[in-house]
Amino acid sequence: MLFRKIPPSYSIMATNRSGLAIALKTKIKEGQIYILPPPTGKLDKYYYFLQRLLIICGNDILKKKYALRQIEPDWVSNYIDLIEREYYKKYLEIKEKYDLIKEARRLLYAMHKPLSKTVYKILRGMDFNATYIEKKGVHDIEINEENFKAIIEVTSAEKNWIDREAVRQVLDWASHFEKVKGLKPKPIIIANPYAKIPISERKEPYTLGAIQKAKEENVCLMTSYQLYQLFCKYIKKEIDKEHVKKLMRDTVGLVPNIANSSL
Repeated sequence: MLFRKIPPSYSIMATNRSGLAIALKTKIKEGQIYILPPPTGKLDKYYYFLQRLLIICGNDILKKKYALRQIEPDWVSNYIDLIEREYYKKYLEIKEKYDLIKEARRLLYAMHKPLSKTVYKILRGMDFNATYIEKKGVHDIEINEENFKAIIEVTSAEKNWIDREAVRQVLDWASHFEKVKGLKPKPIIIANPYAKIPISERKEPYTLGAIQKAKEENVCLMTSYQLYQLFCKYIKKEIDKEHVKKLMRDTVGLVPNIANSSL
């Protein structure tokens, strides 16, 4: 493909041995159009031609880019002041806390396995000795503190409350735990009911049957939103782990409203 009549707005990028244009370019507003010849003969030669052409096309851009970019030599690290290392350490600590706070937002809307993993991370973030159970057919999380053993069933529902079946399930897990480990754990349910509905528009999280059964069997019923509220208080140092532990250990039935709690 040869270009014998070239419009004034086009410039020649490459020619053949006879000096005839085989590649052109023109500017259109903020961009450019490149007209290249079709491949002929051996493809490796054509690819080489394209490679050289791309170098020409991007030359101005690359010059500007690398003029601003300077690679730091290894020896510079020997001159870094201690204050930089100190601030970098603080940065990592803040970043870790920020990442955890960002993760906590999932307590407001997540469901199923993503929800249970977030509950686990938040409990660990509050310094609980918590273990995430990967196996199916058992509870989701175990808490193993010196004076507090608990199993946690994490559950959710898109547009419904949590019923009596969830309480029966966590009691089964608690019974199994006691048989295997010889320890009687505190059964806890952390649920995200009405997960697809804004918090302010949600109804009661548990059915009356679930609450009654929980009171009869010493089960703590909590919502993931309440855990989020507790975590926020923990981050602001308004409460510590012992407050949260006491709340889960002593609550029989529904956890009281966190906003109005003495916590």
